[in-house]
Amino acid sequence: MKEKKTKLLTKNVFFLLPIILGLLLCNQAYTQVTIGAKKEPEKYSMLELISNGRGGLRLPHLTTQDRDKLEDSSSRPFADNPNRAIPFLYEGLTIYNTDTRCLEYYNAQRWVSICDGSSRMTINPAPCTQIAADGSGCDNEFTITDPDCVNGPFSFMVLVGDRYAELLDVDEWNGTFKIRFSANNSINSRSAVVRVRSTCTSLHKDFLFTQLGQSCSTSLGTAPEIKGTPAGKNITLYAGGAVYLHVDPPATQHLSELIWTRNNMEVARGVNYITVTQAGVYDVHMGTIGCNQRVNNAVTVTRSTTSAPRQVDSVVAENNGLICNQGSTVKLVTITSLSGSVRWFKNGVLQGITSPDNEVNADEGEWFAVVTDNTAWSKPSQTVAVSGAINTTARLTAPIVNFNGNFCAGGTVYLSVTNPQQGYTYTWYENNTPLATGKNYLYSVPTGVAKVVIRCRATMVNHCPAEYMATKNIVTGTIPAQPVITGNTILCNGSATLSAMVQGSGNYTYAWYKDNDSIDSGINRRQITVTSGGNYYVTVSDGCTSRAAHINIPAVTSANPVVKLLSSSSTPGTAKINDEETYSASITFG
Repeated sequence: MKEKKTKLLTKNVFFLLPIILGLLLCNQAYTQVTIGAKKEPEKYSMLELISNGRGGLRLPHLTTQDRDKLEDSSSRPFADNPNRAIPFLYEGLTIYNTDTRCLEYYNAQRWVSICDGSSRMTINPAPCTQIAADGSGCDNEFTITDPDCVNGPFSFMVLVGDRYAELLDVDEWNGTFKIRFSANNSINSRSAVVRVRSTCTSLHKDFLFTQLGQSCSTSLGTAPEIKGTPAGKNITLYAGGAVYLHVDPPATQHLSELIWTRNNMEVARGVNYITVTQAGVYDVHMGTIGCNQRVNNAVTVTRSTTSAPRQVDSVVAENNGLICNQGSTVKLVTITSLSGSVRWFKNGVLQGITSPDNEVNADEGEWFAVVTDNTAWSKPSQTVAVSGAINTTARLTAPIVNFNGNFCAGGTVYLSVTNPQQGYTYTWYENNTPLATGKNYLYSVPTGVAKVVIRCRATMVNHCPAEYMATKNIVTGTIPAQPVITGNTILCNGSATLSAMVQGSGNYTYAWYKDNDSIDSGINRRQITVTSGGNYYVTVSDGCTSRAAHINIPAVTSANPVVKLLSSSSTPGTAKINDEETYSASITFG
């Protein structure tokens, strides 16, 4: 029965061929044909084959030897004449070469393989196809020979695989090069394609080099389970946000051998968590990519165009993240006003909800903050490393800080340590930014922010630092205009009088400072007398304090000038009205 079916199909084919040829040759109106569908062919098509997913066009299979035996209608070999004005009828003839397993066509000069380019160049020795996983086993120098470009030069490039393969010792004129592969951390083999182009003909040819994969070590055990925030194996990544994946460190005995991959390409190694900002399929492997994977462990991350919440600008760390007492904590604070709630991560793992949500008492570990609207998650803040003190003795006494006035945007607040200790260095911070050192500081309140963290850190050699930290709300409103200091800028007879000139009228309170130290002990004075050089400041306040005005008095004392009338050499005569007489005097400056 099967034999009859074969014969029937053969008869049908021979029956159809004349019909197809007849349709093509009948007349101009019917020289275009569609096979496989009931549709008119496109105007540019002579013959259209429509498969509808059922198959393709099978080309004739020939070996290289069979291909070279092909002849034209005069039983002559195909000509080598690319400059012929009228193309040969056999130009464009296409076959599938079963030796090279590639499509080839004839271009009036030679058979051209679409797999490796149109050049006739050859390579010696043959490209390496068994390069070891560690990159060894392909130390040869390869030489290119091209009958159409005997003396070169040639250009070389790694067309595919340039992430792990590179060319060495390239000689463009002599056509030589070497290739080096980096270690393959996957069980899968991988290939690199080196493209060589002849500058004589502008034709090229591609050469394939292959590296073997690694073998798996079962001693590392099965990869740990991936857990995510948000949870699940199919997670949405919102625009501008992130997804957080981790494995539990206690469950990973060989953490240094753990490999994270995205679409089977390594993205991290030896860490228990990653922050994901690209869509893809994420998985973990032990030792080598493809080894010791857990079943159904991969997490697929897909991208959404919906926006995630804005991320935290920064995290302020008490004592710069240094814990002095074993088992204690330091406070971490975010200060940005955000839409959503702040959640804290330690070592990549989401922690419990805190109150207030922008603060956390952090023990040792790597901490960062993320904003969420309970659906989307922002990108992380900077990571703060919280650690214990090493090689220190006792902890210092924490400073007690007094604030003189309200934190008015654009104004000034006088900060002072009320319990200064001998030998301590006090450093003032705005959030994480150092401002100045000293027991006192005239702080300029920033504008455009709602809150600020003021810190004063006490340090001493071989002691664990201690810190004061407080979050202050910034008041918006009108502050007094900055005053102007008038008066002498030189100490005359050991003193100078300074006055504060204020624009406008109001019930102002004056405060004077020298080198950041208060000098009036709270006495409200518009005018002061100073007796030593230094940097002097004054502020005025009506509830909010102005910017500080500044003047510098050199540390040099000058006496008042002495004027002495010099005696005349002759006695003047009788003076009349409008007479003029000249006298000389000497002036001695202090």
